[in-house]
Amino acid sequence: MKLECPNCKIQIKKEWNFCPNCGIALNSYEDKEVSDFGKTGMINLMDTPKSGGISIYVNSNNSKKPEIRVSAFGDFKKYEPELKRRMGLYDEKIKRVPPVIEEPESVLRRNRNRITIKVRMPGANKEDIKIKRYENSIEIRGYTVNKLYYTVFEVPNNFEIISKNFIDDIFTLVLRV
Repeated sequence: MKLECPNCKIQIKKEWNFCPNCGIALNSYEDKEVSDFGKTGMINLMDTPKSGGISIYVNSNNSKKPEIRVSAFGDFKKYEPELKRRMGLYDEKIKRVPPVIEEPESVLRRNRNRITIKVRMPGANKEDIKIKRYENSIEIRGYTVNKLYYTVFEVPNNFEIISKNFIDDIFTLVLRV
C-alpha cells in the first residue's frame, strides 16, 4: 500500500513525520495520542456514566478562625479523606456519650475586659476537652471513661479566646471582651 500526503497527494514513506513537498505534519503527536487512546480501551471508560464532585466551604467572620469544610460526593467520595489530609483538616473522632452527665464545679470571674472561667473536671485529659463557641455563650465539655462534664456560660457576643490550659483537673479559659 502506497502512502500519500493528505494535503498535496505526493508519495511519502511511513516513517516520515513531515511531507517533504508541503511540510504538513504527517504522523502528528495528536494523531498518535488519539490512536493510542483507542488501542488502550480508554474509550470504553468514557462511556461509563460518572457523576460527583467536591465541595469546599470556607466561612470567615470577625476575628474568629475560619471554618473550613470539605465534602465529596458521588464518584469522588473515595478521595475525601486524602483531600482533607492534604488540606490539614482532620475529622474529630465522635465521642460516645458516657452514661453519666454531670455539671462540674465552675467559677466565672469578670474583670474589665476579661472573663476567666475555671472548671473542675477530675479524670479528664486535655485532649478530651471540647469548647464550642456560640453567639452569646460558650459550651465546655470534658469526656472521661464513664462521665461527661458539661456546662454552658453566657458571655458577650464579641469575645475572643485568649488562653486555655488544663492543670490538676482544672480547666482554665480566659476570654477577652
